[in-house]
Parts: sequence; structure tokens; C-alpha cells
Amino acid sequence: MYNGELHVHRPNREELLLIKSGTYSYEELFLRSQQLFKEIQDLSLSSMLPAAPDQAMLTKLLVELREELYR
Repeated sequence: MYNGELHVHRPNREELLLIKSGTYSYEELFLRSQQLFKEIQDLSLSSMLPAAPDQAMLTKLLVELREELYR
């Protein structure tokens, strides 16, 4: 961030600018969002990620990190 501006590099920059400029209709964007959501749902079926994070392990890790930080 320089001069109060945040610069974020996006691989789909051009697509985002087209959306911002109104190139796509609401219906087109809504259809695209449904396609992306379906893709995410399909991919989640074969994901190796757990359904939920291991809260106990995360709490333990957080405590260990804080202890290390404050030594």
C-alpha cells in the first residue's frame, strides 16, 4: 500500500473490470455464479479436506504460538 492505495494483483483482472463496467447483465452474472457454485459443490465431493476444522488442534496450536511469541 502506497499513498493510501491498495494494489492487489488478480489473475482475472480483465474479467473483473468488465463486470465493473457493466459489460455483463445481471442475468449473465447470476448464471455464472450458479455455474461456479455447482463446480464448487462437485469439487467438494472429492475434496480431502475435513468437513469441519479440528477446533481442539487449532486451539492447541494457537496457545503454543502465543506462548512462543511472549517468551
